Parts: sequence; C-alpha cells; structure tokens
Amino acid sequence: MLLTVLQESTGRLATILFAHRLGRAIEPECKFYRFLADILNDSAMFLDVLSPALPGPAKVLALCMSGVLRALCGVSGGSAKASLSAHFARSGNLAELNAKDGSQETVISLLGMLVGSVFVRFVESRLAVWLWTATLVGLHLWTNYQAVRSVQMRTLNKQRATIIITEFLRSGIVLRPDQVAAKERILRWKAPNIDYARRHPAVGEITTTDLLNFQHTQYIIVNETTGQKIYLKQGATTVDALEAWIAALGRVRSVVNEDLWKAMASAGWDLETGAMETSPAVRILIE
Repeated sequence: MLLTVLQESTGRLATILFAHRLGRAIEPECKFYRFLADILNDSAMFLDVLSPALPGPAKVLALCMSGVLRALCGVSGGSAKASLSAHFARSGNLAELNAKDGSQETVISLLGMLVGSVFVRFVESRLAVWLWTATLVGLHLWTNYQAVRSVQMRTLNKQRATIIITEFLRSGIVLRPDQVAAKERILRWKAPNIDYARRHPAVGEITTTDLLNFQHTQYIIVNETTGQKIYLKQGATTVDALEAWIAALGRVRSVVNEDLWKAMASAGWDLETGAMETSPAVRILIE
C-alpha cells in the first residue's frame, strides 16, 4: 500500500511540474511530444521488467521512477494527441474523430492481448524475455516515429518557419506542408540562438536605439551575449510573431512582404494559429 501511495504521489507531482514547465510548448511541438510519450512509456516498461532483479531500495526507486515516466507519458501523449486530433478534424468533427480513435485503440488492445497470450507461452528463459522485449520495443518506437514523421502540420513553429525561409531564400519557392514534413526533425534540430522573451525586460535591457529601430513594428529584437531575444508588443498577431522570427534571422528586408504571406497561404499554411512561442506569452506596451 505504501509503495502504491509513493508511486502515485511522485507521478502526480511530476505531472504538475511537467505541465507547469512545458505545457505551452506541447502544441507547437506536438510531433516531438507525441513521440516522447512513447519513449517514456517504453522506458517505464523496461523498469518494470528490470525491478524484480533489483534489491529492495533499488526496486522501490525503479518502481517510483516507472510511475513518474508513465505519468509524464500521460500528460505528453494526451496533450499532443489533442493537438493532432484538432489537426485531423478538418471538417470540425473532433468528437467523431476522438470516438473512432478510441474504438480503434480498443480493437488494437484486444488484438494485442490475444496475440500476447499466445506468444508468451513460447518465451520462458530470462534471455528470451529481454531479447523479445528489446525487439518489440524497438519495433514499436520505429513504427511510431514513422507515423509521427508522416503527419503534415499546417501550423508554423520555429523549425518549420526556419525551413521555409531558408528554402525561400535559396530557390524563391515556398514549400508545402508535405515537403516541410519530409525535412522536419522530430527529436532534435539545430535551432538558431533566437527565442521569444520568457519574462518582461529589466530596466535598461531595451535601449532607446532598440525603440527607434523597431518603432514601426509589433516587436523589438534585443541582442544578448547568448543570442537574440524577441519582445512582442501588445496587440501583436501570429503573423507579427512570425515576422519577428524572420527578422531575427536577419532576413526581414529581403523576405518579408505581402507576397510572401500570400504565397505561404496558397501553399496551405495556417497563418492564423500561433505556434511560434513555446513559453508563456510576454507582451510589452510602448508609451
């Protein structure tokens, strides 16, 4: 009973901290967090399989860690799934999509239990258990990785915007969502040293020169030792946030114009849904 209470408590605390720290980033990076949920879940399963071979204190630690990983999997996977469901519900049929998705998962679970009940009778030795566990987990992660890569998101996050602008500067062509999905990295990508502000500026952080240079825009870009920080002004739209990112890349004068936005909309990109900011939104008011 005490072990169950400890597992539940650590798992719920981890859920609260995860949602507090990374909740805003899940929707813009839903493909990453959906695949991360699979990694967390499979890691928890490995700890469950390993725990019988561990001594008392280590076993408790492994089981608690397993509970934490499963709790994080629930938050990451559930939140990312909500964003992906909204992406697939193009006709506004979100309720129907979720209902059918739940039915599909039920059928797969039933088939999995049936096949597993037959399969487990032929796996008896400890070595065989570990080999088949590693094989099936590897297959599970590979298939889910391919599934996540195949999703063609229409919203623009930092990586997709950077891919589009880089290709546009090179060839003058605005890539479609399917073309960007083929280039997009899921686990990690080489991000530029640019980020949106996570707090309001300190006294003197924004200079008079900054105010004059960006007086006609809905953003201010401040150069720091660690990179560039973007402050969005009150009333900034999703297009303003995207324009600020392009400007921080050093491409604003040669790229940003009305024709670019029209070309991106024609290519199938959603310019109304904000997916650039991955931290709590900070807005400043210039008087």
